[in-house]
This record gives sequence, C-alpha cells and structure tokens, in this order.
Amino acid sequence: MLGFGGSNLQAGSGTTAVALRTIMHQIMKDPVVVFRTREELEAPGLKHFMPFREAFNDFLYVKAVIQEALRIHPPFALLFERSLPASELSVSDETLLPMDTKVGIFGYTMHLDKEVFGEDTDTFKPDRWLQQFEEDDGQCQARLRRMRSLYMASGQGQKDCIGVHVAELQIYELTPALVGLLDVCMRIVVTSQPTSRSPQSELVDPENKWRVQQRFFSLQSNMGVRIRWRPGCSLEDLAIRTLSRFESIDDL
Repeated sequence: MLGFGGSNLQAGSGTTAVALRTIMHQIMKDPVVVFRTREELEAPGLKHFMPFREAFNDFLYVKAVIQEALRIHPPFALLFERSLPASELSVSDETLLPMDTKVGIFGYTMHLDKEVFGEDTDTFKPDRWLQQFEEDDGQCQARLRRMRSLYMASGQGQKDCIGVHVAELQIYELTPALVGLLDVCMRIVVTSQPTSRSPQSELVDPENKWRVQQRFFSLQSNMGVRIRWRPGCSLEDLAIRTLSRFESIDDL
C-alpha cells in the first residue's frame, strides 16, 4: 500500500515542481501580488495553512494567481497529439486534412491567444481570472468559460493529465503555506560587507531572468532566491500548526 500510494504521489512530481516554481517565481516578482495573496489568506485567520477545498473554491485571488502563472508557463513542453477521426478536417485556410492525420496543439501558444485572454497575454495578470468592474455575473462566467476552453496547463479532454487532481491538491496546499510562512526574494546581490554594527546590505533583483529548457517539461533554472522565515514563524510553529489541524493522533 505504501508503494502504491508513493508511486501515485511521485508520478507527477516533475510537473508539480515546474508548476510550483512558476507560481512562486511570478509571486516573488511582484510585491503587490504578495500583499494581495497574504491579505486574502490572512483575512479568515488561516495565516499559514489553507485547506484545499477553501483555497480552490473560496479564495478567488489565490486561485487566479495559480491559474495565471500556469497560463504564462505551462509545465508541458510537447504537443498534445490526436488522430483525426473518420472524416476530413478543414482548417482555417480551407486546407483539408485526411483521416488519421496527426494534429497537435501546444499549450503555450494557445495561452497567448489575444482574442480569448486579452491584448496583454505576455503579462502576468491574475485579475484576468476575476470578475471585472464593468461585467455582470453572466458576462464574467461566459468570458471565463471561453478562457478555460483554451486553458491547457494540464491538457484538455482525453489528453488531460490523469493526475491533475493530485497535483492541484499539492499546489493549492503548498502555495498558501509558502507565502504565509516564508519571505522569498529573488536573486540577492551583496552591495556591502556586514559588520558588527551594520547588517549585510542586499539588493533584490526582481528582473532576474530564469532559463528554460524545453524537454518533455519546461524546466526552469537560474532562480537564485533568498528564503527566510517571516516574523513570528519557525519550524516549531509549522509543526504546531500542522498538528493543530487534527483533533487526535488517529486523524493523522
């Protein structure tokens, strides 16, 4: 049973790692996103932990940040191929593709469709997943349905990742915890040496460019960061808050 459970969790570890790096990278680059994320998470008093159901369904800005990050940088770097059924397909230039032709869609390209996602598709903008001031509920839902129809962070239809729900569980649990517990800053440049009276002077470079290798996954590198506990947070605090979520040891 342990082996079976472990294989299910580890099978999608590569894509989940790419997704989490993307999410944290986009959050770290923008102090406003950090502030708005923490503001939403801390409002109900759940500063460091967010149950999956609440984070996914109720915390709209957290969800928008995650969706927008994976729109900007979907984990998969491959075409989602399909074979045409027993009929021809007419594409936009009226070319007819015969039966059994292999066709594919690259998620990254689909996510840059300006007619669906807006003119600023190259910009990280979580608010595009939220209701706009000028929209009523029906207009907002219609726009979001159209965006989701081209959203291919984990594929679409029969080619959708079978482990996407496990990955979402991990992502929606970890992201609030990381943002709530830790101060994570982009690459640090030391501008002066520390002394007994003066702490080390550091400059955060939010414009640091990561490197991406397109293999099966879109693997990132060159993401030098500084990580430290937020004031009032520690490893002991993490353990206490984790155990406090369970009424008894039998719930673990």
